[in-house]
Amino acid sequence: MFASQSLHAGLALSDAADDSSPSVFLLLVPASTGDRERSGWAIRSYVRHPNTTEETDPAELKLTEPHVMYGRIMQPTWLRLVRSEHKVDAMWSSNGSEWRTVSSLEARFSPAVRAGLVVNPGLPDLGTEVLFDNVALTDPR
Repeated sequence: MFASQSLHAGLALSDAADDSSPSVFLLLVPASTGDRERSGWAIRSYVRHPNTTEETDPAELKLTEPHVMYGRIMQPTWLRLVRSEHKVDAMWSSNGSEWRTVSSLEARFSPAVRAGLVVNPGLPDLGTEVLFDNVALTDPR
């Protein structure tokens, strides 16, 4: 994956029936290393509340070698949000079969939930290309 050191990309869940409900995010984000040219990368999860910039329950897992080297993501990064009633598990994997939980978040949604892919280049007037592969929505019922 080629990305600027300002990119934010990942997954989001929000309530389709109630715009006053919170949204849940699981994102691949830059992580500060003190070296602008060799930024690190992290998986970040949080809940954003409507009509505010308030974020709650933030969790961040810094990616390390061999996943990230010289400020570049060197291996695929798999992200997963799993919703069960009022809980959302934010998970990541480097191979798509062994999953690690970043956080478990509390979020009350109606049965109609929107799921989306999120991309923000982080810099004005900069286009960014991100490849989302193996995207799936499943109903555990």
